[in-house]
Amino acid sequence: MGQERPSTKDELLSSTPYDDVHRTMENDCRKWLIPLVSEIFQENLDEYNDVVFTKETHFMNHEGGREEKRITDESFRLIARDEKTKEKTSVKEKKYLCECQTNADSSILIRMFEYATQTALDEGVLEDHILKVTIPHCAVIFLRPPGTDIDSMTMRIAAPKGTLDIDVRVVRVGDYSLDEIFGKKLYILLPFYLFWYEKQFPEYNTNDKMLASLKAEYVTIGQRLDELVQQGVMEEYFKKITQEMSVKVLVNLAAKYDRLKEEVRDVMGGKVIMTEATRILNQGKVEGKAEKLLENLRALMETMSLTAEQALAALKVPEEEYPKYLSMLK
Repeated sequence: MGQERPSTKDELLSSTPYDDVHRTMENDCRKWLIPLVSEIFQENLDEYNDVVFTKETHFMNHEGGREEKRITDESFRLIARDEKTKEKTSVKEKKYLCECQTNADSSILIRMFEYATQTALDEGVLEDHILKVTIPHCAVIFLRPPGTDIDSMTMRIAAPKGTLDIDVRVVRVGDYSLDEIFGKKLYILLPFYLFWYEKQFPEYNTNDKMLASLKAEYVTIGQRLDELVQQGVMEEYFKKITQEMSVKVLVNLAAKYDRLKEEVRDVMGGKVIMTEATRILNQGKVEGKAEKLLENLRALMETMSLTAEQALAALKVPEEEYPKYLSMLK
């Protein structure tokens, strides 16, 4: 993902880096919220073409008149508008509250209840001594697996006339492969894709072959984003935001693994000329003459600053064939 490298100091300033990334992706790339919400709630939301955010700062009232400031991740409405006039085509709107959670923690339900009810109250209507509120559809995105394969959690309200269950959908980033993220247009999740590899960071930090494979995967991500821009599916701005946020996740998640952090950031953030690197990788996947593979090998080593072994791994050359190509490089 080619882009000028931001400073590490700036990347690490926030105490909530992953929340910041989540908010940035959803606010700056809001049209891609629609396929994400469609996937979470298993609904066809093609008729909705506009995302309107509600305020994210709320003040919770406590005993003695004390107020506590709370900030939700994202509360928003999906609206169907006429493409030409931008007017609403239906009075029906859908309200959502989507929280991002790094670690599994059941206390998220308490916060979700506070956010959902406060969001509903903010837009409540008082008519004929009746307060009408709408609870948003709720979901939580777990960046790390919660430990159990739960698809939803429940907020249960016991009232004098009955019980109301409010479902909270659960999304686990690690459930989605790269092909599924692109196939389902879940681009907002891309910066968090690195969580897939977190448990193996110690190995990636020391194993040349594994690190080369990870770097090659991020070359592939950059290529696929470039293709979407070229096809007019995605704006260049969104691609750049995705690059910046991916780097932010990397430098925080891999803060203790200097080699992994620096080499993968080089691929995400600037040293690689993406179009050239991906051209080389694509050509290297084609079975053919040894001379052609050798040409791709040299080019990949130069373009991505890889060792010969790392480049061979990135080009998917069987390990038993390494000696042949290493001797040809001399």
